[in-house]
Amino acid sequence: MFAIVVLLTTSCRPIHNLAEKFKSPILLSGYCEHTMTSVVLELRQDKSFCYHPGSFLKSDVAHGCYRLSADTVILQFRDSTKYRLSHRLLFRDTTLVEIGDSLAHRHRFTITVNKLNRHN
Repeated sequence: MFAIVVLLTTSCRPIHNLAEKFKSPILLSGYCEHTMTSVVLELRQDKSFCYHPGSFLKSDVAHGCYRLSADTVILQFRDSTKYRLSHRLLFRDTTLVEIGDSLAHRHRFTITVNKLNRHN
C-alpha cells in the first residue's frame, strides 16, 4: 500500500498541480535544448517569470518580473548574478532569442505557448 501511495504521489505530482492552479496563468512558454538539459522560460499574466536553467541533476529555478517593449522581452531577475541569461530577449518568428554581447552562445527559445498581446 505504501508503495502505491509513493508511486501515485511522485507520478501525479498532486502538490505541484495544486500550487500551479493558484499561480497566474502562463502567457508564454518556451524551451531551449542543450546537450544534456533543456532550459525553460515561462512568462505569466501577472508580469512574473520562471526560468528553469536546466541544471543537470539539480532543480534550480529563477524568478523575477518582465516587461515588453515592442519586439523585446526585458527580464529583471530577483538574483541577477546567479544565472547566465541575458536580460533582453528578442522575438523572431516562433522563437525568442537572447540578445547578448557575444555570439559564442545565445539561448534560442522555441515558443510552445504564446498568448501574449504584444501590440498593446
